[in-house]
Amino acid sequence: MNSKVTQSSAKGLTTLLYTGAAFATFMSVYSIVAVIGKLFSMWTSSEVSLQNLMAVFAGGNVYTDTILLAVVGVGMAVAAFFLYGKVSREIAKQPEYTKTTAYAFITNALVGIFAVTVAVMALEMVSILISSLLLIGTGTNIGAMYLGMFLPLLLSVGVVGFAGWMAMEIMRGRDKSKLLTLVAMSVAGALLVATFITVPIKAHSSSSSSSEQNYNQIRQLFDY
Repeated sequence: MNSKVTQSSAKGLTTLLYTGAAFATFMSVYSIVAVIGKLFSMWTSSEVSLQNLMAVFAGGNVYTDTILLAVVGVGMAVAAFFLYGKVSREIAKQPEYTKTTAYAFITNALVGIFAVTVAVMALEMVSILISSLLLIGTGTNIGAMYLGMFLPLLLSVGVVGFAGWMAMEIMRGRDKSKLLTLVAMSVAGALLVATFITVPIKAHSSSSSSSEQNYNQIRQLFDY
């Protein structure tokens, strides 16, 4: 009886850890996608930019939002690394856990989320291509569409697609969680560095442009 209670408790703990690892992976990947879109938007000065679910959690100043998302991306990737490590050690003690409904549900859900995301992004890329062809000769800035949306979408598809592939490998019984989280930490870390470089440059540039514009407006008031 005590043995069954202990096993049930151990499986419950493993499920909790695995849920946390999957959620941290999801948050890290979506934060990475959001940061890619915001950085491209800042560097290209495009009015159109890639948006995703993380925009719901960051809807204020573009600079503080980008820093927030970059930090979340790194933090969640690190959390996923340690949580997956703990899950792997727990599964080594109880290999039968991989046959449980909870394990299958969490793994399949993560694969499904990434697969749907890649499909939606692919459709968005197709829509941009079609739009660029239909809007040739109009006043639409097609270059901004490609720089502000298509290119970051292409990079994001690579990130999400890789995460989905690794999740699918886990679903097939191959533990690719370490590779998944190491790549996520590397990409998120690189984007965090890029954010720390980009935000001060663009913020100061924007401030200087605004001050110069205000100065010119004041001069026009006294220019008769």
